Amino acid sequence: MEVSNKKITSPFFAFLFISSLLIQCFPCVSSKPIPGGKYNKPVPNPGPINPVPNPGQPLPNPTTPGGKKFCVPKPEATDKKLTACIKWVCKEGGVDCGPINPGGACSQPNTLRSRATWAMNAYFQMKGKTDSMCGFSGTGVVSSIDPSYGTCKYQS
Repeated sequence: MEVSNKKITSPFFAFLFISSLLIQCFPCVSSKPIPGGKYNKPVPNPGPINPVPNPGQPLPNPTTPGGKKFCVPKPEATDKKLTACIKWVCKEGGVDCGPINPGGACSQPNTLRSRATWAMNAYFQMKGKTDSMCGFSGTGVVSSIDPSYGTCKYQS
């Protein structure tokens, strides 16, 4: 980037000069509003879904190539909301939750978060991977990290 030593004589030209510098320094900043944003503020990155895995819980596979999408619970999701998600998805949501029942391919580890992850993702995939189908009353978030492990393979 080249900066000129010319004297800037008007506020308008100062604005243009500073704007051109910002565009050169930050080319990936978008001025497009975020759909649905109350004040069009950027959505903060929730960070890794399980930054410190629980003992006995398998680690997720690395980020998947090709833009695969999964629906997983937010880290701050409460047990009460996760339980409600599982019950709804497996009854009214139309998902066959056999894989998370005892003896199923995704029944272990038998934790609420693991079972909710599978159920939420199954519903999300069934509904065409539409981001709005991963809301679950503020409990779900779309992720590119494949939560599959061992014999438990998540749809993407």
